[in-house]
Formats: sequence, C-alpha cells, structure tokens
Amino acid sequence: MTLRDFSVLTGGHFGILVTGVDNLTMDNLKIDTNRDGIDIDACRNVRISNTSVNSPNDGRHRPEDQPCPGGRAPR
Repeated sequence: MTLRDFSVLTGGHFGILVTGVDNLTMDNLKIDTNRDGIDIDACRNVRISNTSVNSPNDGRHRPEDQPCPGGRAPR
C-alpha cells in the first residue's frame, strides 16, 4: 500500500490510522491534527519519508496513554 502526495488538515483523533498492513510506504504527506499524527499498529515493512507531522496534543504525552506503565516509552 502506498499513501503519497496529500495533506490531512484538522484531522480527528488520528491524522492517519493504519492497522495490519504489510509493505506500507508513506511519502510526501503533510499531517496537521490536534491529537495523534500517525498511528501504525500491527504493520510490517513500513517506510515514511518526506513527511511532516504537527500534532501538539499527541496522546503519547498523556500518562494514561503510555504503553509502558509507570514510565515513558522509548522514542
């Protein structure tokens, strides 16, 4: 699957949510959303290039959304 040459402006909870995709390419995207910019779940062989993400309230910054209870996830 290839996602290329588009913008997501004022996206909802996720600018882009991709689940269970193998061989995913994201290229030349512009994502501007108030929450999570890109959420990739259970995917393999993912390549993201030439992409900008503005997500000032990304859920990863909230303690209740941390994947590692009691600590911060590696970035």
